[in-house]
Amino acid sequence: MDALDGIIRIWARGSRNLFDDDSDSNSYADSMDSLNSLFDDHQYLYSSRTEVRRPKTPEIVKEKPKTVLRLMDLAAKVTAQHYSCESIETHNPPLDEALLKKVSFWAFPQDEKKVKIYARISLKSEDEWRRGEIFYGEKRIQDIRQVGFMVSAIINKQISKVSVTFEKQQITSSTCAMCPQAIWCPHIIAVILHRIRHTDTISVHAPVTETLSTLTRDQLQKLLQYAINEDPAGILGRVFQHIDALRDATSDMNSLQGAPDPTFGVSIDDKLTWSLSLDLLKKNLMEDLRLGYKSYPDSCNIVEKMKSIFFDQYFQRVMELMEKEEPAAAREVLVTIAESVLDVINNQRSPSNMLKRILCDCERLFSCFIVACPDDMKHEIVAKASILNARARRLTSQIEFTKPSLWADMSSIKLPSEKQDGVIGLAFEGYPFYQAVCASLIPSPSQSLQELLCCRYSTTTSSYEEPLPVMLIRLDCFMSLEPTVSGDKVQKLGIMILKKLLVLSLKLSILGSKESTVDLEAVVKDDGPSEDGPTRAKRRKPSARRGKAKKKTTAVPHKAAGTSATTRECCDQIEGLTKGQISYCLLYVSYTVSRTLDEHPLDSDEVLTLLDAILRAVELGRFRSVAPKFEITSKDYSWLVFLENRIEETYTKVAPIWLESEGNVTDMYKSALYEKGLQFYGDNLPVSLISLLLAVGKKTKLMIKLCTDTICHSLHPLKLLTIPDNSYGYRSENNKDSLVKKWTNLITFVLNFCTTNASVKHNMILTRILKHLVQVDDCDYMMAAYSVLRGFQSSLVEKEHMVLLVKVVLQGVEHSVGGTWTNFYTTSPGTWDTLTKLGKQLDMEFPRLILPVWLELCKFYNSSQLKGIIEVMKDSIKKEAMLPAEMTNMLLKYFESKFRHDEECCDLMHFFKITDKGYQQALKKIAANFENYTPKALLLIAKRQHEETPTSKVTADNVLQKDVFNLIRLALSRLQVLNKDYPTRYSYLDTGTLNYLKYFFEKLSEKDREEVASGKQFQNFMTHLSDSMKGDAEVLVTFLRSLEKTEHMLPKAKEKLGIKLIESFQRQFDYELRHCNHTSYHRVLGEMTKARQTCIQFVGNGAMLFRTAVTNYVSLKHKGKKKFIKLMDEYFKELNVD
Repeated sequence: MDALDGIIRIWARGSRNLFDDDSDSNSYADSMDSLNSLFDDHQYLYSSRTEVRRPKTPEIVKEKPKTVLRLMDLAAKVTAQHYSCESIETHNPPLDEALLKKVSFWAFPQDEKKVKIYARISLKSEDEWRRGEIFYGEKRIQDIRQVGFMVSAIINKQISKVSVTFEKQQITSSTCAMCPQAIWCPHIIAVILHRIRHTDTISVHAPVTETLSTLTRDQLQKLLQYAINEDPAGILGRVFQHIDALRDATSDMNSLQGAPDPTFGVSIDDKLTWSLSLDLLKKNLMEDLRLGYKSYPDSCNIVEKMKSIFFDQYFQRVMELMEKEEPAAAREVLVTIAESVLDVINNQRSPSNMLKRILCDCERLFSCFIVACPDDMKHEIVAKASILNARARRLTSQIEFTKPSLWADMSSIKLPSEKQDGVIGLAFEGYPFYQAVCASLIPSPSQSLQELLCCRYSTTTSSYEEPLPVMLIRLDCFMSLEPTVSGDKVQKLGIMILKKLLVLSLKLSILGSKESTVDLEAVVKDDGPSEDGPTRAKRRKPSARRGKAKKKTTAVPHKAAGTSATTRECCDQIEGLTKGQISYCLLYVSYTVSRTLDEHPLDSDEVLTLLDAILRAVELGRFRSVAPKFEITSKDYSWLVFLENRIEETYTKVAPIWLESEGNVTDMYKSALYEKGLQFYGDNLPVSLISLLLAVGKKTKLMIKLCTDTICHSLHPLKLLTIPDNSYGYRSENNKDSLVKKWTNLITFVLNFCTTNASVKHNMILTRILKHLVQVDDCDYMMAAYSVLRGFQSSLVEKEHMVLLVKVVLQGVEHSVGGTWTNFYTTSPGTWDTLTKLGKQLDMEFPRLILPVWLELCKFYNSSQLKGIIEVMKDSIKKEAMLPAEMTNMLLKYFESKFRHDEECCDLMHFFKITDKGYQQALKKIAANFENYTPKALLLIAKRQHEETPTSKVTADNVLQKDVFNLIRLALSRLQVLNKDYPTRYSYLDTGTLNYLKYFFEKLSEKDREEVASGKQFQNFMTHLSDSMKGDAEVLVTFLRSLEKTEHMLPKAKEKLGIKLIESFQRQFDYELRHCNHTSYHRVLGEMTKARQTCIQFVGNGAMLFRTAVTNYVSLKHKGKKKFIKLMDEYFKELNVD
């Protein structure tokens, strides 16, 4: 109690000499020094009640007073901030009434935001707090008064009595008559807001004990009697109950000294609001974890996780408490979260990945908290981490916990963990919360770090140095525990980390090889490509204004040119860190520093460091694209792409301002790439780096060459990448699109430059690119390249370029049909447009390119597109007197190819004249290969042959020329095969084929002569027709109707096809009755009636044959369909009549 005694002595001196505005400043300063020295020499006192666990409260956020407080008020304020009610109550000598009133006045919370943070711990949403603000705004609070350390009030409308007790500027308990179970109901919140916002209007009384001690016996008796008189039914019984207890010498009331005073702190038996809030927090948390409806992303994406409901509801509370300098409360909340997660995991047979991810992130937050917490509470939180570590170890026999990603998670970078006899020695390595225990070994911030963070030294002159894992977790402490108040600290520490990372990663960069001897100054200042080669770049020089000169980093010698790319890219680890970890650190820290630029500008050295780190991070990003499969999930890869895109935006915004500075890293990279070439990277090019270099600075001839070399460097730049699959098994489009977009930018830049600045040299560049693309074996890359080429196809004026572009398209078609480029099918409309437009300009060169791959084109394009391509080729061929021999051979080879031929083959036959020898050869090839032709294709060729054959070549007893009849016979044979495989005509006979058959039916009817009707050709035609159309009555009826007006052919047809027609109807109606329900019976019977009339017309004795073969047949076979039989007997009686 020494500290409190000192305050009272100062107060006593201040009460005798109150400071006014004209007080002696020296005396005031001396008094304040005395007050401050007490708290430098003494620990703050806490309640001695062991069961009351409340957080320690450092200084509150103080507003600058309008006037200087009196010393008595200052003493009362400091006492109220740091001493509990019990400490004040039991102090000897006791505080008098005046001081107690002042202490109780300052003991109420002063910071509304801090109260809200504590309230939100147990509130599931902001609704209760908003309702409390509404109640306050509606001025519902009445009869509010403060007695000691209790505020009571009445809420009108729905009458509710509220009381709030407090100490040390924290709410310790609260009650509400309307919401007895609530800890923070809107009524309680409204009263607290009113007390904070109307401090000066509320009268403050001393605690009841102190007030009653000043009353005489008569005053006490009068007080009691007035209280009974106001509510005799409510008070009288309880008063006499206590009177009887006082008269009983053996009662508990007489055995205890003193009496309870609710206005002087919380009773020992009462549970504090803080404890109740933690209990409710755990209950809500475990319910949310079990139900899992408050989703938490199972990824390393910090931005996405901070947007989740779970993060806002729980992890955010720890951050808010730390920002308000409430480490004890933050510790309790963090421990509650960790214990709850482990409890839920322990009770579930197969915990979700979300639960495991929450536990993983909770461990990292634990580690950060242990590093940042005050020393006096570190032992307790480390002991708790050790207990959690042991619990997690017991669970690993049945659960596999989430392992931090080596490519996208800062937690994967292990903290120093030298084995000791203490808590580290007892912890279990490799299990959750081991890293949190290791965090206890990290010392308090060194003097050099403190000087750096308070800007006493700049990042250039600071001597701060720690192991990289320690520096990174200190950065995480700022980001995880104080994200809104530590932007300048994040920036300073981030720059120091980037400098260390730049040194570590130098051997993985092209800059770490032999220093470039190329100077880009002339190239950079050049407005466009010049014929002069680049010269040596200027290096960054130390300036006097930077303070101490920076130590020059030693370059790492480059390996011999003959070594493999893997060897050149160094070993798997550098100082214990993998390439993936170094790459991620550069990405994450660069992104973190970039976010602070708007509020905290960097100096010149820091800007150059950041730009250097961004380019290095982008350069090392090439490693993740070829990382072993399953080491990076799709979500984590997306997180890395997000970080890369954000820092690239920062670079393009900041870098142009520094292009003319000495030693700018943009020129250093361009110089190194120009001198060393892309062989340093092997097939795994850092396309993001080159794309970023292209986005900043002038487009010089060096960039043209660099981009051209990049485009033509590899035949499979995207094919070998291991971009992770998403949950559906397809490669994540967002991740792939990021790289594709950068390749697209490079190709667009080069093509645009070469087409707008036409010259022999630029035409050579275009030729080189197009020749390279013809050889590329990469679907994604080719689709990206073609999307650019299509936009520039109208700008291609050289025939060589057009031919190469056609070859590029045809190569994509061949790969797509072959099954290796399945996605290339999506380009069919665009590639068709390219082929037809370029084909019109290439004349005979176009058919020479197209015909060798016509088979693949038929499988890639639809019939309409194929006809368009054929039309372009026909226009080219018409200009030639005779079809070249090599093209004839190509066509003949196509006609005998073993794949499905459709109408397009007839269009290709138009390339021949009907009198050409090649035409007859083509007919023979088609006849020999007819099994691979559709009936429509054969009939279409026959139609053209018939129309172009002179009638003089047809004999008198025939209707059709021999080749025409042979093609029709083959078409009918194909229909016969199809008719066996399909039950109905609609499955195998399309409208086009039927129209071609009708065409030949009409041609037959036009030759109605006796010799033709009796001729062999007509008889054979009907035989083939009846055999192929067995079961297809409609085609037979169509043929018979076409002969209605003939005199000689119709009788022959009736005789030949009559019985086949009856059989076809039998098959048709049997099939329909087997596949219909009772709602279709009327329709089927109607069709049977029409079929009967047709048989009467075209079949001898048709009515009788129809009844016997059709009506009786279906009636017997489908006799179970009683409704059908009944309908036929009642309404379709003619079906049973001969």
